[in-house]
Amino acid sequence: MSRRRSRLADLSATTDALPSLTAREREIAELASTGMTNAGIATTLFLSVRTVETHLRQVYRKLGVSNRAALTRRMLDNTVPRTAGTDRDVVPPPTAAGGDSRATRAT
Repeated sequence: MSRRRSRLADLSATTDALPSLTAREREIAELASTGMTNAGIATTLFLSVRTVETHLRQVYRKLGVSNRAALTRRMLDNTVPRTAGTDRDVVPPPTAAGGDSRATRAT
């Protein structure tokens, strides 16, 4: 139960980039985008698999996607983390030239 509350808190700490989704649709979309199966989502949220399928069908329609891979991309592209307790977006630090943010090893 506490994991679920934590997940909901994480969801509420993001920019409302997907305003057309209901809270339940958003929750199911987030779980689906992590790779969880419909049966797994149903078990986690105490729903039937059919209810999860119905919510996902609505999510796909509202977001204009046709599968889980597209849903995952859409969720990642449209979710901007926010700093806790503020309305400021978290801006990632700039990356090194070439786009690789990993530290280079001296030889």
